[in-house]
Amino acid sequence: MLTNILDVSLQMFEVFGEIPLNFLETFIGILIGAVGITGLGIILYCLILKVVILPLDVWQKATMRKQSLKMNEMRGQLEKLQQQYANSPELYQKKIQEVYKQNNFNMLSSCLPMIATLVILIFAFNSLTGFSQHMNLQTYTNMAKEYNSAILAHYDENATGVDYVDGNGVEYLKYEGTGEEYYIYRLVPKAAGNEEYHINTERLMALNTTLKTDAECKEYVQNLGRAAAAESYKKTEIDFFWIKNIYYPDVAWGNPLQDYNGFTSSITREI
Repeated sequence: MLTNILDVSLQMFEVFGEIPLNFLETFIGILIGAVGITGLGIILYCLILKVVILPLDVWQKATMRKQSLKMNEMRGQLEKLQQQYANSPELYQKKIQEVYKQNNFNMLSSCLPMIATLVILIFAFNSLTGFSQHMNLQTYTNMAKEYNSAILAHYDENATGVDYVDGNGVEYLKYEGTGEEYYIYRLVPKAAGNEEYHINTERLMALNTTLKTDAECKEYVQNLGRAAAAESYKKTEIDFFWIKNIYYPDVAWGNPLQDYNGFTSSITREI
């Protein structure tokens, strides 16, 4: 979420919460933590998943082979029935079912292990998606915190609020430090509304004489936040071989981190 500020103002990021993990997503995190390399942890997770579904694969193949042998044994009977009841399709189907029952043949029996395998795979890969969203959200959260911290390092947390009325007659409490290094101040509306952060451009220009305009001051302060956010991303960058971000699809035309709108629209879980 973004808080849009007025006049010579800043765009401060509201820090996100977290996406809670289910037991399987927690297990993925434990594996990655134990291995120490994200890519290897996910590979290990897939190998464990393969071991889990292996008995189902064996069951399915054995069942299919068993049913195939039974079908070969019944082929002669079925051909006779086809000739005998060629003019009576309903009776033919009834006799076929009787033959199937006598030989304990069920065409759907081999589908059961396949359905069970499919359910497990869907749940397992949904957990990978959920864990990826959790980690990407954590990356955004850390970047937002570092962005805010770099800017608010020039805001006096101990400042006392004083009455302030803006040009539109809106009443605020203004929190601004007395030191020249505190060129960021905060406005808290007395009525309902969002708090706002602003730049005291006069102080900033006095500290940095290369800045001549309000726009240059705003760009300077934003760049402090951007640099801190970029450094935060580099510290937590999850790459694997050529993949820059293992939690986001690796495409040649895209960045390793989604833009804000793309990221928020891709979240399918409650934060």
